[in-house]
Amino acid sequence: MYYSREIRSCKQGIYVLRLMSRKWYIDRINEKNTYNIIYYLYFFLDFYFPRVYTNKKYKERMKGMTKKELAKKASEELKRLYPEAICSLEAEDPFQLLVATRLSAQCTDARVNLVTPALFGKYPTIEAFAQADVHDVEELIHSCGFFRQKAKDIVGMANDVLSRFGGRVPDTIEELTTLPGVGRKTANLIVGDVYGKPAVVADTHLIRISNRLGLVETKDPLKVELALKKLLEPSESNDFCHRAVLHGRALCDARRPLCSDCPLNSFCKFCKEQ
Repeated sequence: MYYSREIRSCKQGIYVLRLMSRKWYIDRINEKNTYNIIYYLYFFLDFYFPRVYTNKKYKERMKGMTKKELAKKASEELKRLYPEAICSLEAEDPFQLLVATRLSAQCTDARVNLVTPALFGKYPTIEAFAQADVHDVEELIHSCGFFRQKAKDIVGMANDVLSRFGGRVPDTIEELTTLPGVGRKTANLIVGDVYGKPAVVADTHLIRISNRLGLVETKDPLKVELALKKLLEPSESNDFCHRAVLHGRALCDARRPLCSDCPLNSFCKFCKEQ
């Protein structure tokens, strides 16, 4: 009698089961029914719980590869795909980048780049921003969303930078996060892009891609940042974040990732689960 490949692969297991059990009712089970039961059980698990199998296959494939080695492999591949790791926000000085980053919260970088030319044209210096009327700033940044709070933060940042830091944008995360509206994401971007220090900008693209690769297993920005700082080379960490953003926009979309076209699919955990 002919059985499918999956069924034939079960024969040896059944034989061993019978030898180990030594129970009379195991020997009296109809052989054909036994194969059918196992086959349908295999189909049921494979259909309803595919991750049980794919995770096992992924772990076997990645056996011997540490997270640090995986991070290095991903970093090298992203560097090959996106040689120029640049920030998509357009700015001419550190304070302008700080303002642009604040505007990018819950807003696309493309929209911010449409708004900032007029904003920076009217307020070209930190002193100009410090003396700006909040309502005038609101009008200029209205299309970026949450414009009232952002306008208030921008004017507040300018005043704090002038009064507390002598007009120079701080170069540490601790100092930057004391400014109005500046969180760790913004602070890491300034520290990395402006001052060339090791930094991890934990934005939505980086969090998604890091989880999909298997580098982290959390969506908490702070935990992702701290975990990647341990895994990535300090000299590559900032560029890795920019490249992750570019990759997230190009291939690794949140809803419809193009896994079949992705050069990272050979070692990507998410791809193996599909």
